[in-house]
Amino acid sequence: MPSNVEIKARVANRDAAANIIRRMVLEEPELHQTDTFFDAPAARLKLREFGDGSADLIWYRRSNSTGPKESVSLPQS
Repeated sequence: MPSNVEIKARVANRDAAANIIRRMVLEEPELHQTDTFFDAPAARLKLREFGDGSADLIWYRRSNSTGPKESVSLPQS
């Protein structure tokens, strides 16, 4: 089952952080997306729309704790 780890961080200087990231990758990724979140009782549900017009409906579980959190994709039925 696919999963990912989400880490959110505050930075004092966004430009400096962006420069560090640019040095860490071979080519600068460009991602245009819009996430719309829905109230779902058993898990989290979001619609992720991409700049090219495609979209994914994503159903997953993730804890509400602070720090790194694993998100586990749920099977589609």
